Amino acid sequence: MRSDGKEMIGGTHGEPWDGAPEIMLADWQGVVSDVVQTSSSDVDLDEVAFTLARMPRFGGRIGRDFEHYSVAEHCCHVCDVLWHEGSDLAVLGLLHDAGEYRVTDIPTPIKQHFKGDLHRVERRVRDAVLSKIGFWPQPKFQLAAWEYWVKDVDQRMLVTEATAFYGELDSKDWPAVREGHRKYEGVELQYWDFENAAAEFLDRLRKYEFRTGRDFL
Repeated sequence: MRSDGKEMIGGTHGEPWDGAPEIMLADWQGVVSDVVQTSSSDVDLDEVAFTLARMPRFGGRIGRDFEHYSVAEHCCHVCDVLWHEGSDLAVLGLLHDAGEYRVTDIPTPIKQHFKGDLHRVERRVRDAVLSKIGFWPQPKFQLAAWEYWVKDVDQRMLVTEATAFYGELDSKDWPAVREGHRKYEGVELQYWDFENAAAEFLDRLRKYEFRTGRDFL
């Protein structure tokens, strides 16, 4: 909470957004609200889990030989890699794409063309989810350091996944490879169906809830 009692959310780490666009979308109950103004009280963690579990990575373009591979499973793998570094870092890994539950998973090359407002909206939603579990806000310098760490794991998971789907990656086509990110050896993609992916996602949230003593599920 801010000193004035208002919740701190937003892709600018709690700073207000003058002139923010109004983006009206329905949630899974059919309730229409402004995505940009999403707050922790709007967040249903079951909705986050099941929406990300239904959402395909790579826009679903992983070839007909592969089963469904979801954003939720990707987030679980990122979380698992980070878990030994601490529960706060792990839960940030689990929820690093949480903003996509309202914005959807837009392929990175498209995001890069519209990275200003699009990135800002997604971060505002993500931060509302973090606030829901009592994680947000954090000191700006600390959160920035954690995000850098999570981003490195996220990029290595991207390379791991893309290599599994497409074979050896050409650095000229894949910026993550060009930047030196290497796939994880020993991380096995599970291709969970959406119910199992949602259950695995929520199980990791419960571990965080138990470890921190917070009550949010």
